[in-house]
Amino acid sequence: MTIKPLVAAALIAAAALPLRAQDYDKKDVKKAEKLAADDKDFKALPEDEKQAVILFIAAEIHGHRRRAIDADIRTLKGAKLEDLKKKARRNVVVAEQDKEAVSVPGASRLDVKHIDTPPFGRLFADNEWDVLADSAEAQTLKQNIDKVADAVKKGGGRLVSMHIESSASTLRNTGKAAKLTHLELSKRRAEAAARYALDYLKTKGFVLDEDEQVTLDYYGANKNGTSGASSPFAVPAGTDPGLVAEGSCAAPPDMKAAAAAGDLAKIAAFYDPNKFVQLTFDAVFEVKDDKPGKEIPGEAHVVTATVDYRDPVKIKLPRIRLPRIHIGWPFGNRDQRKARRAVRCPKF
Repeated sequence: MTIKPLVAAALIAAAALPLRAQDYDKKDVKKAEKLAADDKDFKALPEDEKQAVILFIAAEIHGHRRRAIDADIRTLKGAKLEDLKKKARRNVVVAEQDKEAVSVPGASRLDVKHIDTPPFGRLFADNEWDVLADSAEAQTLKQNIDKVADAVKKGGGRLVSMHIESSASTLRNTGKAAKLTHLELSKRRAEAAARYALDYLKTKGFVLDEDEQVTLDYYGANKNGTSGASSPFAVPAGTDPGLVAEGSCAAPPDMKAAAAAGDLAKIAAFYDPNKFVQLTFDAVFEVKDDKPGKEIPGEAHVVTATVDYRDPVKIKLPRIRLPRIHIGWPFGNRDQRKARRAVRCPKF
C-alpha cells in the first residue's frame, strides 16, 4: 500500500505521542499494513483513514522489544464527538464530527382565504361605467380594501389575486349605454372596478398583475350580462334583439302593472339589486400544524487502534539445594575443648 499525504486533522492521537514514539521506518510501516489488513473494521475505512491508522500503528510498534502480533481497529459512531472521545479514552487515531445536530421546525401548510366585499349597486351612475369616486359606495370599497390589506399584513400573508363579479339588470340600456348590450355594459363596469381597486391597492403597498392575478366574471346569473327576471316593459318594434336581454323568468305581474302605471320607483326597487359589482380577494397565509418540530441528532465517528504483542519469554532456573555446612567457632567453653583433645590418638 502506497502511503499518501494525510489531512492533519485525521492524526489526532499521533500528535499527542512523545516525539520518540512518532519515529518509524519503512519496515514499521510494512508491518503495520500487515497487522491492519486482517481487521474487519479497517477494511471498511475510507482510504485517508486507513493511512492514518497504518502510520499510528507503525509509530506504536517502532522500537518495541516485543513482537507485534495483532492490531485491533474499532470505529465508534454516535451523535457527539466529545462523548465518543471519552468513550474511546485513548489510542484515538481519527475523530470527526461528520454532521452537526439539526433542529427541524414543525410542519406548516398554506391556507388560502377568500375575502369578499359586499355587492355595490351604486358604484356607477345609471347607464354609466366610470366609477363615481366621490360616492359613498366608492369610499366603502376603499374601507374594505383597507381591511383586506391590514389582515394580510398582520397575518404575514400574501395577496395573490382579485376577482370581480358584475351584472346588469334586464332593464333596457339608455343614455350613454343605449347602443351597448347588457353584457358589454357589465364587462366595462367590471374592468373599471378592477382598475379602481388596483390603483388603491398600490397605495397600500400591494401590486397585482392585471393580466395574471385579476379575473373578471361579467356574465351574471342569466349568462348574458344580467341577473333576475325579464324587463316588464314592452319591446318597441324594430329594436335590435341584441339590446334586449332575457331574464331567468318573465316579469312578475305587479312589475308589469307598475310599468303600465309608470311607477318607476317600484320597478327600480325590484330590479336594482340585479345590477352590482362585487370584489373577492384571495390571500395566502402560512399556518403551522400542531405537530411540534424535532431534533435530528448529529453524526460523529472515532477510529481507535490497539496493538497486541507476544508475551515476554520467562526463563525458569532449576532450584539447587546446597548442603548445610557448619563451621565451628574457635572460641567457646575451654573445658569442653580440652576434653575433646584428651580422647585423640597419640602421635608416634
